[in-house]
Amino acid sequence: MAGNYSTLTQASISSALAGERDAYPVESNPAWVPYDGAAQQALLGSILLAGGILPDVMALLSGGADAFWGEIDSLIYAAMIGVYQADKPLDGVTLTHELKSGSNYERIGGFDYLQSLVNCVPSAANWRAYAEIVRGKYQQRLEWQAGRNLLAGNISASEYLRTIQLITARFADDGTDDWPDPPEPAAYHGLAGDIVRTIAPHTESDPAAILVHVLVLFGNMVGRRPHFTVDGARHGLNLFAVCCGDSSKARKGTAGSQTLRLLNPCDPTWAATRVKSGLSSGEGMIFAVRDPVFKNEELVDQGESDKRLMALEPEFSRLLKVAARDGNTVSAMIRLAWDNGDLHVLTRTPTKATGAHISIIGHITREELAAELTKTDAANGFGNRFLWACARRSKLLPRGGNLQETDIEPLRQRLINALQFAAGIDDIGLSDEAWNLWEQKYPILSGGHAGLHGKLTSRAEAQVRRLACVYALLDQCSTVETHHLQAGLALWDFCDRSAGYLFRACGPGHKAENIDPVREVVEIIRSLGGRTTLKAIRGKRRKFREAGVLEPIIEQAIDRGLLRRRQLSSSGPGAPANCVELVELVAGQGDPLPGTGSPSGIAVPVSVLAGIGSANSDTGTTDTSTVDNAGNAEPDTDTDTGTANVDHAKGREDPMPTSDLDRVPIELEEANALEAGANDASTGVCDELAS
Repeated sequence: MAGNYSTLTQASISSALAGERDAYPVESNPAWVPYDGAAQQALLGSILLAGGILPDVMALLSGGADAFWGEIDSLIYAAMIGVYQADKPLDGVTLTHELKSGSNYERIGGFDYLQSLVNCVPSAANWRAYAEIVRGKYQQRLEWQAGRNLLAGNISASEYLRTIQLITARFADDGTDDWPDPPEPAAYHGLAGDIVRTIAPHTESDPAAILVHVLVLFGNMVGRRPHFTVDGARHGLNLFAVCCGDSSKARKGTAGSQTLRLLNPCDPTWAATRVKSGLSSGEGMIFAVRDPVFKNEELVDQGESDKRLMALEPEFSRLLKVAARDGNTVSAMIRLAWDNGDLHVLTRTPTKATGAHISIIGHITREELAAELTKTDAANGFGNRFLWACARRSKLLPRGGNLQETDIEPLRQRLINALQFAAGIDDIGLSDEAWNLWEQKYPILSGGHAGLHGKLTSRAEAQVRRLACVYALLDQCSTVETHHLQAGLALWDFCDRSAGYLFRACGPGHKAENIDPVREVVEIIRSLGGRTTLKAIRGKRRKFREAGVLEPIIEQAIDRGLLRRRQLSSSGPGAPANCVELVELVAGQGDPLPGTGSPSGIAVPVSVLAGIGSANSDTGTTDTSTVDNAGNAEPDTDTDTGTANVDHAKGREDPMPTSDLDRVPIELEEANALEAGANDASTGVCDELAS
């Protein structure tokens, strides 16, 4: 077994898996190795047909050549990356040169295997789907290897959890490389950590998201009585948090559902009446925790005796939208709820709530956050009352988890004991050792950051103290000890890094916009079917409606090989419509470029694999032997001569032409044959595209 994961670094994980790949050759293809050869080959073929997609593929896979199982496909993808990094156009000639420079051309099977990659592509427009499959299988292999090490006793359960988190850190949903590292182990202290370690193996949710849900939910369940005081200001243990990820893939909701499954039976009344969603106005928020209402000294509304409110907002973007409306008071009430819990609005029928204990957990995507979080939200202190936590899918569980009641019942009893203990606690102080640590960390927490990142994390000191108190109550301690403070600091550090990831690219006065505009435009066009007008794009995003904004982005996308312009013929009066379309939509499908007769997936007629073939020196015919991904050739019989063709993978080659000039006609013949094959494979698709 390769690797023991003792250092638990991403590099060691990748290296260990590479060893496993070499130990179990692809030709054996054991059923227990997560691997999809068809998807790998279709993806490589799509890149050959539409080289402009390679940067996006590289961003999506995030694993380099290790993402491909099997030496042959790994070598080809590594060569493609080499061509790209050398700032050369990717085609058959440059790829062949790269492979030959590393003495890998014959090793991968030469022309025949590369040709088979192109021929096996159903549609290059589906490259993203192929890449998602390859990426998912790669993540499964990494997790599989970590599990083998756990079963073999090479790592402990806590190291396994940390390893899974590090593996997850390699698979950012948005294809970026600066996704924040997971929380340090200190954050998984005590009962909260035990809960995460029990739930995590049975859910695809991010362990950090599970941890955040545990702390926020428990902090609400304990109610208003436990608190700490700073400079005369009373701080309850109610926390606000937002988990930010990719909509369906981040598994933010399952983090909450699994945690509620554990916590709800601990306080059935709280679960049935105090957990709500749908915040939309300050008045509605107050009503949920309202004081008794008297009219002419007569009680007309007994109000709400339980002042706890746990607001779960799975569509946090909706809350941001309503908060931005003129006259809406929900933002102001949320700020007051975090501060002291005394809420009131001056309306014709005034309502108020005193001593409310309100907590909020929101779920949002990065794109929604960029579109909805305004300068005002940052400046007025709304945003800095929240803990911002990046969350994404931690693993793939096709059959779901298998969390049994017997697994969580001991944890539930510990939670009940902690709640009973918290019911008798008032002011929570710090031990002498914790005070010493706090004095060391306080200047760092107070230093803050520049820009929007700094504005949205400017309550670091209070947030850490609240987190530390929640950890203490979970341990049934009335005083914050050093390990509780260290846990709070570790989780805050993760939230701070998450906020930096989400907001660092945003300048003063701008929305939280750190999305690549080219990528954003490409995604809009993809959502509109792959071909659309600039007017339609402007209709999707207000920021693109300003004159001179969209056109340069379109030009950048064209330069990067992602888009092309197209003029559609008009069936009615008026000028023809000028459109833009995704190159991936038509790559390899035989749709001719304007002014040429070549398929759009092949920019110059013989460029895809020109120069990568070999010829049968006896007959002048093209070698058509097939080579599988393991490098095993299967000689075919030449229909013209009845003789077996060359087996490149086993090192048997025909005599080479006497010079490169002698070879040119052969290369052109092979490339033209390949181009014809690509056109034949696309029959039936061209007509649909043309319509």
